[in-house]
Amino acid sequence: MKKDNHDIAYFLTNRSFVTWVKNPNPDSNYFWKKWIENNPQSRESFYAAKATIERIDFKKANVTEKDKEEVLNKILQNSTSKEISFEKPQKRIFKLHRTVYGGVAAAIVILIVSVSFLNQYNNEGVKESEIKTQSALITKTAERGKQKAMFLPDGSKVILNAGSSLSYYENFTGDTREVTLVGEAYFDVTHNPEKKFIVKSNGIATVVHGTSFNVKAYPNEGPLSVALERGSVAVQSLLHKSDSTTIFIKPGEKIIVEEQFENSLVDEFNYIEEFGWKDGILVFKDAGIEEFIGKLERWYNVDISVVGRNDHDWEINGMFKKQSLQNVLESLEFARKVKYTIKENQITIYTDLKN
Repeated sequence: MKKDNHDIAYFLTNRSFVTWVKNPNPDSNYFWKKWIENNPQSRESFYAAKATIERIDFKKANVTEKDKEEVLNKILQNSTSKEISFEKPQKRIFKLHRTVYGGVAAAIVILIVSVSFLNQYNNEGVKESEIKTQSALITKTAERGKQKAMFLPDGSKVILNAGSSLSYYENFTGDTREVTLVGEAYFDVTHNPEKKFIVKSNGIATVVHGTSFNVKAYPNEGPLSVALERGSVAVQSLLHKSDSTTIFIKPGEKIIVEEQFENSLVDEFNYIEEFGWKDGILVFKDAGIEEFIGKLERWYNVDISVVGRNDHDWEINGMFKKQSLQNVLESLEFARKVKYTIKENQITIYTDLKN
């Protein structure tokens, strides 16, 4: 299977990559050298982002937390807008020519500012006047049809998938940084060995110090899963105090949590299947009709009903990058011999049609 071609936004918002470019060391040099050897299709974006970061002055930005969050959401909107694209992108050799900058200037400026904001936040920290007691519980929500990006009080970056919410206290105090997730989110956690970062969802705790990972925990839609991009995490059960089992996963591994926690499955994962949603890629892997409908309703902000039998073991597979809802439904119509109608935001799928 062809590996994903990461775009410039991926690198410019990747804390580990930015830190390496600004402050390389033998370990990070080795990591990124091996990374680009294993992902040659991303070489163009890799070196474009590196050249951009090397030209940034990170000390001039003076912005608020709200400013950083707004810029991050602009980047997300640019990279995940659901436009219809029928042509495959052509290969291009990266050159810092004026014509190249002309085509991506606006996006590059936004990304540069975003990285500058992020670095400024990490270097200067929170001013004394902004420090408050841990009293207010904040809940951020990504509505159906949208994704939401944010920074947490410690500088950690979170991207919420559509139909998800994240709750946390206004300021992390004590010896932990705890958040509660409903739905799906990507976390890029600021490293702090003194304060564990804990994601609680569906009776499971994912414990980290500083890393990037994806947690999928939509209610009534399959088992909870955690996929690790880099670093290390420990996954624990919160439902049974007598169960002291802790399962560790490594980069490139995913845990699928079973009802009996000790029987949870750890295996390798496909990057696009787990993280592609951040880049506007809708992925189905052996999806049943309930999972298929749930994803479409969140992704496109529609309501879907089924006329006819809906107990088929459909095992739907497909990958749709920035495609319209109609394109996805036409693929379903062809693959499963069904029909559909669209009336405003109401979709009806007709099954059991006679050939």
